Amino acid sequence: MPHHHPSEETSKASLRAWWKQFTAKNAKRENEVKGKGTKGIFGVRLSEGIEYASVPICMAGADGQQYVYGYIPTIVAKCGMYLKEQATTTEGIFRLSGSAKRIKELQTIFDSPPSYGKTLTWVGYSVHDAANILRRYLNHLPDPVIPHQWYEQFRSVHDTCTDVNKRVQLYQKLIAKIPKENQHLLLYILDLLAVFSSKSVQNLMSAKNLASIFQPGILSHPDHDMAPEEYKLSQEVLEFLIDYQNYFLMPGGQENNKTTTISNNREAQGGSTKRDIRSSLSLEHRSKSTDSITMLSDVNNEQDTNEDLKRRQDQQNTTSTTLVRENTTGSLKRSKTLPSKRP
Repeated sequence: MPHHHPSEETSKASLRAWWKQFTAKNAKRENEVKGKGTKGIFGVRLSEGIEYASVPICMAGADGQQYVYGYIPTIVAKCGMYLKEQATTTEGIFRLSGSAKRIKELQTIFDSPPSYGKTLTWVGYSVHDAANILRRYLNHLPDPVIPHQWYEQFRSVHDTCTDVNKRVQLYQKLIAKIPKENQHLLLYILDLLAVFSSKSVQNLMSAKNLASIFQPGILSHPDHDMAPEEYKLSQEVLEFLIDYQNYFLMPGGQENNKTTTISNNREAQGGSTKRDIRSSLSLEHRSKSTDSITMLSDVNNEQDTNEDLKRRQDQQNTTSTTLVRENTTGSLKRSKTLPSKRP
């Protein structure tokens, strides 16, 4: 029988102990590196989720130079791009349900690192699945898109100011005050909803209908969850913001600067991160591209006068009742139930 010296046994034991400690340290280090990307996005604060599951918003200045202005959640960019491309004339979009099974799958995809859905191709999923998962994400934010602390201020403007031009200016100032990530998300969502409301004759999604659907995730407060008269005012605020979306700006922008959301940009499909930013596509005014957000620093310019705003409001008042079909086969009607915070 071979003879083992005590020193050999001690050496082997030491080697095993060292290897165990070495692998444990490596595993711990890997977990620390991945730590920021192990969380999901549903039910996570916007400011936190944006750190590991976002895509850039790009801006062009008056000199034509492009730069990254901010970020929106990956799920919002992916859903927004898909819906703008495929669903602007789909009747009942945002109101009709998708497949519960597929929506659950989408939640898992957008909730999972490392890509958080950036490589999703939408094969096998419907536009209603995309619309539902977008709403679910917004409704599950701990704070609405317009944070709770700004809730009453946004409502107060609509409740106390009847002059349209003045109201627009007050909302411009309020939007400039909310946190940057909330500004970017709010302006993207308003742009998205304005695109669909412009096609309301086909899709039956007027600004009023869209406001009733998206209000819980954008402008709500737990104190008013069961108060119909309160969320009605919040819906009116959101309807106004949708109708006059192109008069709002991102803070820090120069007059007549134009921005494009990432939905017509390679980052939404290529999976870039905050530290991996490619140049954006050329930027277009909204009249040329439904994916753009026009920055205006003052609604009192030579093109957008008080009379222009008033004329636009009068036109909306006279046509709003014709945008939603009622009492016809297959028509869509507003739900009489309270809007659910978590569909």
